[in-house]
Amino acid sequence: ISMDFKTTRQNAVKVISSQARLHTLSTIELRHAFHSWSGKRQEKLEAAEIKLHVERAFIDKNVSREALKHFLGYNSDFPENLFNELLSLLPLIKSTETFLSIGGDDRLTISCETKMNKYLSSTIPRANSPTVRRGSCTCSTITLEDYKLADAARKALLDGLLAKTVINNEVVYSEFDAANQEVIGRLKRVLDIQESQDHELVLFPSGSDAEFLPLVCALVRSQSLTKGTSPAAKVFNFVVAAGEVGSGTPNASWGRHFSNLAPRGDLQTVGGVLEGLDGTCVELIQLKPRDANGSVAFAEETLVERVREVLTRSSGSDGEAVGVAVVHVVCGSKTGLVYPSAAVTARLQSEWGPRVLLVADCCQLRCRLSAVRTAYADQGMLCLLTASKFFAAPPFCGAVVLPRELALELEGHLAAGGGAVPCGLARYITRFEVPHTMPQLRRFLQDGGGQKDFEEWLNVGLHLRWQVGLRGLEEYHKLPAPLVEQFTRYWVSRLQRLVARYGSPWMQVLQEGPCDLGEGSEKMPGGVCSIVSFCVFVPAEADGQEWPRLRQLGFDDMKELHRLLAVPLVNRAVMLGQPVKLSDSNGLTVLRIALGADMVVEALGAFGNARKFAAAMDKMDSDDMIVIASITRFARNWGRPRQFASALPPSLEMKLARLDAELGPPLTGAFCEPLTPEVVSEVLRQHFSPWEETAGTTFDRILPAPHTVPEVCVLYDLDALAASVASLKSAFAVLGADCLHCFAIKSCPLAFVLHSMVR
Repeated sequence: ISMDFKTTRQNAVKVISSQARLHTLSTIELRHAFHSWSGKRQEKLEAAEIKLHVERAFIDKNVSREALKHFLGYNSDFPENLFNELLSLLPLIKSTETFLSIGGDDRLTISCETKMNKYLSSTIPRANSPTVRRGSCTCSTITLEDYKLADAARKALLDGLLAKTVINNEVVYSEFDAANQEVIGRLKRVLDIQESQDHELVLFPSGSDAEFLPLVCALVRSQSLTKGTSPAAKVFNFVVAAGEVGSGTPNASWGRHFSNLAPRGDLQTVGGVLEGLDGTCVELIQLKPRDANGSVAFAEETLVERVREVLTRSSGSDGEAVGVAVVHVVCGSKTGLVYPSAAVTARLQSEWGPRVLLVADCCQLRCRLSAVRTAYADQGMLCLLTASKFFAAPPFCGAVVLPRELALELEGHLAAGGGAVPCGLARYITRFEVPHTMPQLRRFLQDGGGQKDFEEWLNVGLHLRWQVGLRGLEEYHKLPAPLVEQFTRYWVSRLQRLVARYGSPWMQVLQEGPCDLGEGSEKMPGGVCSIVSFCVFVPAEADGQEWPRLRQLGFDDMKELHRLLAVPLVNRAVMLGQPVKLSDSNGLTVLRIALGADMVVEALGAFGNARKFAAAMDKMDSDDMIVIASITRFARNWGRPRQFASALPPSLEMKLARLDAELGPPLTGAFCEPLTPEVVSEVLRQHFSPWEETAGTTFDRILPAPHTVPEVCVLYDLDALAASVASLKSAFAVLGADCLHCFAIKSCPLAFVLHSMVR
């Protein structure tokens, strides 16, 4: 630390930046070190104290001139102007991975032990341990390419300020505001929203806290509809598809904190009421989209009846507030459901007019991008979206598209001094996330909603996460729409077949047809859900019944499987969507493999070059096979010691997965007795036409042509072989001892049979 540097802000910033990884990679690490050093040699304790003083400067600017002087190694007087400039710059001087893990809730916090957050993703790219990313329906670990983009955006912010003649808080705020307004403008262009005289767009740290804005709009609407001078308001917030939307959605819709850490850094209590909000004025009503067995059962009539019940009850009589119902329209739940239908929402709007506020939950953003405006915002609905799901930006970055009429209503309320907007909103967003066309809301947030001694803050982490997300959005938006539609259908169909052929009996796809998308199939690329949900089965304990008998994994076991897959054994990790519990009665739980926009861009970006496109498709298939092989490995050995379940080196697993792909699937079909040439020919025809659903599409020109049906072939009954192996295992299993079963290989082994036995 004690080195001589010139008294210039550039050199000072360079020193702080060079040490940023040491001091801000993990606050938990520093505090842990401080406690572990207590009672040991005094000089170590003093060093830890110095580090902690500097760390506080990075968090809340509570730093003394002396602490900064020691850190920079100054032995002489510390220039006053340099000290003041550095204080203004400190919010921008952190390492990139630190910025990416702050400015949100506790889901972003990186564990000092695993270097991952609670969703098992990380802000640190795994350059030496590649990750198969199939978990975009939950969140994604940042890639090295995306990390470099975020790092360049951070440096651009800092370099722009260092070039200024004078640096103070106002200059820093002005530069950061301009950068965020550019983000808002780019996002509007992708969504085909005009820069002026059109819908507004407000950035939020995640899709969960984005729920606060619809609630605020409903509070304003209720107060404006209430007769008399009473400032009272009443809101009934209907969360449909409960259990299959964000975990923080219920609390946020209810006006409660959903995390013990606010984006500004404040500690708070989960379930605590948002500051400045009367907790009794909001009621939460949750409706599940499934029956007790986990089957899809949209209770649309129940929704209509419940809305009618609560709005009739709060009609504004006897001086009470006029109730407003917030009804969510989920465009892609955790398993891809779309609910309720447009017919139901139109019915509610027709019956209740301004007393029903519709909110489209497009946080997965798996719909066509044009639908955000045409299907929702243009129909008067607020639309919640994120770039940290399908578009694989670092977790999390959200936004709300606010219809122009609602924006004007909110602005007018604030201009008139209305008190419906809770001041606690300033813990979650700042004026810099709000467009300049909403000056009243910006002023409200700047003042902290009138809170005493409120200090403005910058959410640089959110800005960097949106920079990464916007690149994915813009690249995806440039792709030809018909090609995206065909590719999405192809990938979903292909993955389902791979699971059926190579994952059985350990994996079973949740069979939900296009009808479960409802009218939402018109909004989804390819008319399909790009999230493939599946159950996992493992060997049941021996109970004298036919062996092997399987049981389905429940929620807790699925969480453990999800964790095991995400932790790289040697050089490979598999990121899947978190488990979703679909039924409380039978414990039906699914894991999810999700298509990401990055996969679409990587494949179709090379579409014009047959060789590159084929290589991209091969890589995608190989990665999908690694996912299936990893899941079946753990399922096959579930309940055994973990070291056995992971005994195969990843290199061997990858080799087996490649062999799976090269050898192709075994013949499966409706074999019947007797095996006539006609029966065999029909099965062969079905087997050698694996891409027949793409016939007549653009893919015909690129994908490998289907193999021709051979005129002569020899068939080997793999079911009989598997039955023999099962019979041997069953016979020796009754002895209660571990037996070693061997397979003799003769001079000319059959590759497929040998591979089946190894498997």
